[in-house]
Amino acid sequence: MCWAATSWVVRGLALAACACSSGGGAEGGPASASGNTGGNGAAGTAAEPAAGGTTAADGSGEGAPASTPEGQDPNALGNVTPVETPASPSPGCGQKAALSSGEQSIEVGGVTRTYVLDVPAGYDGTAPQPLVFAFHGATTSGEFFRSRFYGNLLSTMADAAILVHPDALGDPTAWDNTADVPFFDAMLEQLSAELCVDSERVFATGHSSGGFFTNTLGCQRGDVLRAIAPVSAGGPFRFGGAGCTGEVAVWLAHAENDETVAFQNGVDSRDRWLEANGCSTEVAPVQPAPCVEYSGCDAGLPVRWCVYQDGHNWPEFGPEGIWSFFSGL
Repeated sequence: MCWAATSWVVRGLALAACACSSGGGAEGGPASASGNTGGNGAAGTAAEPAAGGTTAADGSGEGAPASTPEGQDPNALGNVTPVETPASPSPGCGQKAALSSGEQSIEVGGVTRTYVLDVPAGYDGTAPQPLVFAFHGATTSGEFFRSRFYGNLLSTMADAAILVHPDALGDPTAWDNTADVPFFDAMLEQLSAELCVDSERVFATGHSSGGFFTNTLGCQRGDVLRAIAPVSAGGPFRFGGAGCTGEVAVWLAHAENDETVAFQNGVDSRDRWLEANGCSTEVAPVQPAPCVEYSGCDAGLPVRWCVYQDGHNWPEFGPEGIWSFFSGL
């Protein structure tokens, strides 16, 4: 169910919410056994049961013990010590850049796909750069998600990473696993060949439909992604008992009062990643508020969880929180 909007910007996000819920219901569940759910980009059976964390009695889902000291240094948790991973230059390093900032296109399965590319100022093709994919919500576009009125990731990543805002297909637009996992593969191959990418620091984030797809990529492409940051979403869903590939660090955010993608979807996603990354249920607050980080996670695979109160809207702290997490890996 969609709520009334008070401005064009908020209405744009609410519309994305409506399309997302139409694919598989507000819970983000599958629409059919085909593996596609239209607006939410999720596939498979219902979300897996919680395994790595507990939900607080107040329903916050944070799983934080009452005795956790406020403002505890997360380094004391033992799971945030960075794993020193040297840069891994892609084939495009040392070459003249074949791509520049602006709209780009690529053929995938006989279909022309588009994305908006932002290359850091001062890029010279010699220093490997982090690469961030940002997937918009349903009914919107890469260009709108790129704007300061929505995702606003350029506010924290503009000079620090190669940033990619792809466009989904459909009317209304929404992410689809069958069509869009190959799209991701094609973009990564093209960008790695034509720009100087740090292959050890490829990241993905997304909102709503794009968040479901980000979780899918974390599962299906964990061998090429270093970390993901799904927002207002659910999944990943396993279909036919298929497991995931590789490992990813995870930053998640979900509003308790989200009426489009139920808060429980985000809790289930969190618990799925906590189990996968070997985390405990102990947490400590990290910046930006209201985020927490879990202890005991496998080396280099932290999980952060951010509960906020802004319906299905993209959180204002998203750009800061996501880049702080990505850049610390």
